Amino acid sequence: MEKISNQQNDKLLDFLDGKLSGAEVAVLKSQLEQLPALRERLEELRLIHDLLSGRSLVTSAPSPAFTDKVMHNLDKVPATSTLSPRNGLFLLIGIVVATAVGMLLLATGSLDTLSGPIHLSGLNLPKALQNLSIQSIPLNIKTVMKVVIMINLVIAFIVLDRTVLKPFFNRKSTQGLN
Repeated sequence: MEKISNQQNDKLLDFLDGKLSGAEVAVLKSQLEQLPALRERLEELRLIHDLLSGRSLVTSAPSPAFTDKVMHNLDKVPATSTLSPRNGLFLLIGIVVATAVGMLLLATGSLDTLSGPIHLSGLNLPKALQNLSIQSIPLNIKTVMKVVIMINLVIAFIVLDRTVLKPFFNRKSTQGLN
């Protein structure tokens, strides 16, 4: 299949919008007769053009029973967790790897030199905050990294519980009842 150039694409769009002169339309029609790829592209663009201009055959009116169906299904139980145990394991592995990298950075001392104050004097603060005597906030990346690692571990335990352990024990308990 031949590749349609941007100029040909623009000509097709201009044709659909009615912006071409009579001579340009004649040239385009002869090209359409010779190139099947150009005809296919014109049909694709015509569908898109019709859809966007509102002349599409697609109707957007809901069925007459739509409201009744929605109201009838409001009291149904919502779907359970969308995370599968397999996806949960992948997520858990990602969290463990990120935590391990963070712990490795802490253990090697790579973050020891990344500390310093955050200067507030260059900020345009509201007038109520400009009178405060705080000029800078001390920042220790090592402490920030420890907090991030702790948050990762908490998330890892939640993911482990919700996506791996809970389905496993639910499956075991239903098998024990049978």
